[in-house]
Amino acid sequence: HKICFTISIIAIVMSILSFFIRGLNFGVDFTGGLLFDITVKDNNDIATLSNDFLKNNIEDFNIQSYGKDSFIIRISENSISKKANKKLTSNEEIQIVKDVINTFSNTDVVYNKIDFVGPQVGKELIIKGLVALILSFLAMLIYIGVRFQWEFGFGAVIALIHDAILTFGVYSIFYIDFDLTAIASILTVLGYSVNDKVVIYDRIREFLLKYKHDSLVEIIDKSLTTTLRRTLLTSSTTLASLLILAFMGGETLKYFSLVVIYGIIVGTYSSIFVSTPLLIYIKKDKK
Repeated sequence: HKICFTISIIAIVMSILSFFIRGLNFGVDFTGGLLFDITVKDNNDIATLSNDFLKNNIEDFNIQSYGKDSFIIRISENSISKKANKKLTSNEEIQIVKDVINTFSNTDVVYNKIDFVGPQVGKELIIKGLVALILSFLAMLIYIGVRFQWEFGFGAVIALIHDAILTFGVYSIFYIDFDLTAIASILTVLGYSVNDKVVIYDRIREFLLKYKHDSLVEIIDKSLTTTLRRTLLTSSTTLASLLILAFMGGETLKYFSLVVIYGIIVGTYSSIFVSTPLLIYIKKDKK
C-alpha cells in the first residue's frame, strides 16, 4: 500500500499541475456557441471542411468525425459575428454555418442535431454543475459518516477526493471536452466508488467483531480477500457494458464511457489501496 500511496501522490500532482497549466477544455455547454451533429454521405474529409470554414472567416471551431460519414462541429460563441463585424442572431449564424456545410457536400446533409447555447446560459450551467458535484459529494460523506465510525468516513473522504482529482485530471491532460456529460461522468464515478468502499467497510466492521484477537492489518487483509471476488465481478460486468457504449454508442457517448471506464478502475484501485489502508494509520484503537 505504501507503493500505491506514492503512485497516487504522483498522479494527483500531475493532475493538479495539468489543471493549472492547461486548464479544462470547456465545451459549448459552458462557453456558449453552436453545436452541429451532421451526416454527410459523399465526403468525410475533415481537412476540406476545415478549409471551407476558414475561407468563410470562421476560425474558432472544432470538428470531430465519428462513424464513417458523421461529424460533430463546435463553434464558439460570437465567433461568426466577430468576423462579420456585426451582431448576428443565432438563426443567422446557424444559416451561415449551414451554407458552408452544404457547399462542402454535393448531396443532402442530414442534420442530426443543432444546439445553440448563449453565454449567460453557459455560466449558469457551470454554477449548477459545480453545485451538483458539491452537494452529491457532501451527501456521500454524510452517509458514510452516519453509517460508519469517523475513521471510515475520513478514509472515504480522502479516497473520493483522490478519485475526483484523477478524473478531472484525465479531462485536463487529454484536453477532452468538458461539458454537462463530463459532470455526469464524474458523478457516476464518485457514486460507483462510494458503493465499492461501503461493501469493503461493511466487511471490515463485521470482522472487527468476529476476529477480536487478530491485528487490524490481518482483519483488513481478510476483508479485502473476501470482497475481492465481488469487486472484480462487479467491475468487469460494468466495464463490459461501458466498452459497448464507448465503441458503439457514437461520438456523444464515446468520451463519457471512456472516462467512466477510467474512473471505475481508479475507484476500484482507491477502495483497495487508498481508503482501506488509511485505516491502519487513523484507527489505532481497534475497539
